[in-house]
Amino acid sequence: MEITATTIWLISLVTSVGAFCGVLAMLLGIVLIILTTYTLCEDGRFPRSTKPVAAVFAILSLLFVAIPSKRDVAAMYIIPALTKNQDIMQLPAELVKFLRVYIETKEEK
Repeated sequence: MEITATTIWLISLVTSVGAFCGVLAMLLGIVLIILTTYTLCEDGRFPRSTKPVAAVFAILSLLFVAIPSKRDVAAMYIIPALTKNQDIMQLPAELVKFLRVYIETKEEK
């Protein structure tokens, strides 16, 4: 597994794709509510276009929920490579302790 510039760029796009799906799902939800309310008030039955809009709304909502954050994707990609690397397994205990303290202070901020 080699980390290239393209891989880093794709990982950074993950959050944007999830946000885009979420915004589209909200807009389609609003359209679905307006469409359903308007037609039910008019003649009391659902229009034919309600089912496809509802299906796309459901798919986008599931994508919004299922797409991991870029932090999760980076962890899924990098952690296996780090665990297989023998050089990292040989790190001194003092350096590992320093890195843990450094990461904990960064998380607190």
